[in-house]
Amino acid sequence: IYESSFPADERNDLIRQRERLKLTDYSFFAAIEDEKVIGVLGEWLFDGFTFMEHFAIDESRRGKGIGTRFFHEHLEKAKHPVVGEAEHPEMSDFARRRMGLYMRVGFKANSYSYIQPPYSPEKNPVSMCMISFPTLLEKKEYETIRDIIHLRAYGQKKPLLKFVQRLSHFL
Repeated sequence: IYESSFPADERNDLIRQRERLKLTDYSFFAAIEDEKVIGVLGEWLFDGFTFMEHFAIDESRRGKGIGTRFFHEHLEKAKHPVVGEAEHPEMSDFARRRMGLYMRVGFKANSYSYIQPPYSPEKNPVSMCMISFPTLLEKKEYETIRDIIHLRAYGQKKPLLKFVQRLSHFL
């Protein structure tokens, strides 16, 4: 589900993902129905907020309210604001539907420019929208959250503020 739901630049490889599971502030949840995994959620618990890094429902189960139900149950338990990264809805029909789900369950799309750092040296940064639940973020709050995500979840030495593609794509 994880690999088929996210483009290569928007996900970790299996080795790095396994390493993350050893971290105390990272969790990977599965939604199970009839003893079968039908959805996944990867998230980081940081001081004062939760970073929902990945959320996906099995392709054959999409459009049946499972994602909405999963989010409602999960967000009900949230003790802090929840933030996530979402593809810009104009990027594809899938991105539009995904953003629609986030909006229906109560997420807000923040207007600040956001770049998802690359997961590894061979991957590219991705222009995204930062979403937040239950309210929009103030600019200072957004900058603090962005910096924590970039430094701790992505292992950047400093926050990524500009979109830069690797030169190899132009050669």
